[in-house]
Amino acid sequence: MVVPMSVEMELITQGFVLMVVGMSSVFVLLALIVTLLNASARFFRDWPLDDVPGHSKASPSADDELEMIAVALAAAERSAE
Repeated sequence: MVVPMSVEMELITQGFVLMVVGMSSVFVLLALIVTLLNASARFFRDWPLDDVPGHSKASPSADDELEMIAVALAAAERSAE
């Protein structure tokens, strides 16, 4: 069975339109996801972590370490008495 040329061209055109619409919608959704991820990264960049229980500072300063050593020594001296 031979399909007339106009019907073949119409099917090819419909297929092309469907492909363009599908690819465009995927591109728009991916661009939206990237935009939302970048916006959330900017929003949470300066989020304070000090108030969260269980989180400690990433690296204690030298003064903090000296203070902890002094407290440990004082506790050891007191328990030795």
